Amino acid sequence: MRSLLVLAVVATVAAQVVACEPAPLPIDRPVGAPSGSRLVFHSSFDGASLDRTAWRSGLPWYPESGGVGADHSELQWYRPLQARIRDGAVHLVAERASAVRGPNGGKRFVSGMLTTASRFEFRYGFVQFRARVPAGRGLWPALWLLPADETNPPEIDALEAVGQDPTTAHMHYHGRVGTFGKTVPNVSRSWHTYAVNWQPGRITYFIDGVVRWVVAAFDCNKPMYLLMNLAVGGDYPGRPDDATPFPSSFDVADVQVWRT
Repeated sequence: MRSLLVLAVVATVAAQVVACEPAPLPIDRPVGAPSGSRLVFHSSFDGASLDRTAWRSGLPWYPESGGVGADHSELQWYRPLQARIRDGAVHLVAERASAVRGPNGGKRFVSGMLTTASRFEFRYGFVQFRARVPAGRGLWPALWLLPADETNPPEIDALEAVGQDPTTAHMHYHGRVGTFGKTVPNVSRSWHTYAVNWQPGRITYFIDGVVRWVVAAFDCNKPMYLLMNLAVGGDYPGRPDDATPFPSSFDVADVQVWRT
């Protein structure tokens, strides 16, 4: 009887581990991608280290080795060592740290950001990310696109989430005529595929292959690059509290860009 119990426990633990592993995206044209699209960018993070020909740490207007200052009253510095490859995913890890000095003053947290700025930029296409968000007040994970000429707007946010409500997905488009958004509640905290089909005058947002929002975007016509990050604090999620777990991780397992 004890042996059966042990086997049952082992099987349960194994099932939980399998459930936590990211499922890779197929190398087939995704649902929602325009007919004739071909895969022009793919990062699966299944190697031993980050592909530096595709990704860089931080934003292009800060030195990569020195971290990145924060906007929106955020509390973190982005550091290259906070992007860690493991188990077929990149883990953007937020941790407490001694005060780090910089242009925006002292910060009490370090975290991870990756971008394809100066590595890969494109104009129009279908972008999808396989990702899992963390929970905890004050955590702010995001998957987004910014113009290669370092202007803003426009800005496409495929996903934003706040740690105190991690099962609600937020999607935004920031254009010259204003900011538009859509929230999707009741999204589980497991792995999901977040995607945008960016075409002239129109952006369509998907979660797990289902259309969740369509927005007119006639002013979004510049080449853009990809970003992923885990912010701490700021005007959107508020400050972390004593119950916020550190370290916390925003996990991304697959990134694809398809173009016609």
